[in-house]
Amino acid sequence: MRILLLGSSNDRGGRFEGGQLRHEIVRDRLAAEFGEPVEVVVKPIWPNEALPGLLGRWLDQHAPDLVYLNVVSFWFTFESVPLRVERLLGRFGRPIARAGLRAAESPWLAHNPAFRALRRFAQRTIGGDTYFTAEQVVDRIGQCIHLVLQREEVVLAVKGPHGRVDYAVSTGRGRRIERRRLQVHGALATLCKQLHVYYAGSDSPVWKTRDFRRTAAGDRLHENAEGHVATADSMHRVICEAWLGARGGVARSQASGDEILV
Repeated sequence: MRILLLGSSNDRGGRFEGGQLRHEIVRDRLAAEFGEPVEVVVKPIWPNEALPGLLGRWLDQHAPDLVYLNVVSFWFTFESVPLRVERLLGRFGRPIARAGLRAAESPWLAHNPAFRALRRFAQRTIGGDTYFTAEQVVDRIGQCIHLVLQREEVVLAVKGPHGRVDYAVSTGRGRRIERRRLQVHGALATLCKQLHVYYAGSDSPVWKTRDFRRTAAGDRLHENAEGHVATADSMHRVICEAWLGARGGVARSQASGDEILV
């Protein structure tokens, strides 16, 4: 069995030591259950205009049996200060923005509580812009869904935006973020229902009922080893339910999945 995992930066290695990544845990578990080798091809995605074309090439290249499509809240809910600076100042703000993005990718800074506090202060005072709008995400993920469905032999599982991390720096911004998340969740849930695609969504943000501080990496945006174990359980469940449903088994409700963490 070959799975094409359209994931996020959480699916790259190097953020923690002493444990497996979630897709490695799922791979080994499925191989033991199915009694056959399981390969997981990991492609962290970014929902820009190029994504559907990339997906088409990946489908041709890897010929997966199942595609796991993870719709990440970060894309359209995290408000980036460097991105706002660049958009406001144009080419004059680009060096500042790039310096800020490099700092966020540097563990010695991003894992520092003082840096995270400064980031939140800047978000409150300067504000931030999202990388994509809700409309862009719905459009491009919709294109990807239709693209996979053209391969009738391929099973598709879509995991909606669950709001795993609370990115809000104020109550008002929290309401705005949640409106965006529900907009994407509602649109994708409707589309998947119409197309008979397995969809695992959440009607309320997961961060409200689960404390991810214990399972977060130092930057508070990614998972540590314990977090990967927890999200592997959810990823495994989604894959199994989608696979069973496509082959005449019984898949449980897809409308609301607060317990699905990936």
